[in-house]
Amino acid sequence: MEINPNHWIKISVDFGNQKDTFYSKIGDTTRLRDGTLFSVLDFSPSLASKGEQIYTFDPDSLLNPACLIRLASNFSNSDQGWVMASQLDGKKVGHINIKIDDIWGLEYTVISVIRAPFNLVVIFLSLLTAGLGALILVRNKKCSHKN
Repeated sequence: MEINPNHWIKISVDFGNQKDTFYSKIGDTTRLRDGTLFSVLDFSPSLASKGEQIYTFDPDSLLNPACLIRLASNFSNSDQGWVMASQLDGKKVGHINIKIDDIWGLEYTVISVIRAPFNLVVIFLSLLTAGLGALILVRNKKCSHKN
């Protein structure tokens, strides 16, 4: 799996008294309403946790995507943690609850390699249509000779 440079991650943050939703990319840093710097440091297509241990169990499939998030503010040291898309209520990182709403632009490398060119698809569909038309024409001629 490769990450498309045009990918987007839709993230919701909850400060307790206010909520915000924004889009980010891996490596982007965003300043939140309360002044906290929000960074998406890394991405895993299929992350799992067993207690406190976190591991990638199948890097070639998009089973449980997760992002490594870092929060930094003037009031405290930076906090970071993995937030998984399967955590429906989000995860608390530092003083903010973070939830991954959606992820766009992730592609399997196998699919991107075997994509047929548009011209080949048009030729194939034209031949298929002509073949079906010829089949119907021949069938109708045979049926009309029997009568």
